[in-house]
Amino acid sequence: MILRAITLLTLIALTIPLSAQEQTVLIRNGRVMDGSGNPWVHADVLIQGDKILEIGNLGEASADEVIDASGLYVTPGFIDTHSHSGPDWPPRASATPSHSSQWA
Repeated sequence: MILRAITLLTLIALTIPLSAQEQTVLIRNGRVMDGSGNPWVHADVLIQGDKILEIGNLGEASADEVIDASGLYVTPGFIDTHSHSGPDWPPRASATPSHSSQWA
């Protein structure tokens, strides 16, 4: 039983470095819009983990995953600014008793 536990823990420990490696993704031949108001350009986008490493004609670059974006728009770097941080409406009931509680 102890040998099985040691074997299991060893296997788990060996897989930790594999999950820590960041995957690279190459998006090829996309119509890249950078959000600056300039027209789109045909380009490739190289991504590692959650970071854009390079945008341009990347030629023979390789990656863990290659996506063909021919005829598609690629918009790197947009940020989701959606939030629910505004004031509550309608206002929530206050903690003080209302006038109707005086009649009870």
